[in-house]
Amino acid sequence: MLRAVARRLPTLTRVAKRISIKDEIVTIAQAAEILGVSAVTLRRWDASGKLIARRHPMSGYRIYRMRDLEKLRRMILDQAVS
Repeated sequence: MLRAVARRLPTLTRVAKRISIKDEIVTIAQAAEILGVSAVTLRRWDASGKLIARRHPMSGYRIYRMRDLEKLRRMILDQAVS
């Protein structure tokens, strides 16, 4: 499972440029695209504590920091290799 996810992981910089991320915070849809998973998967990871989402102060929507996405991406790749 992890190897399949790891193969689909695009590079963060390539996706970030394509969706024109201007700051360090992304929406759940952008985070899902960056990691190559669905928004439902991100919600499950949030519930299990694997990737904690922050909440937008005005809307309450889930938002993610790019450095958290990169850290999770590296963790998935490391687990897939070993």
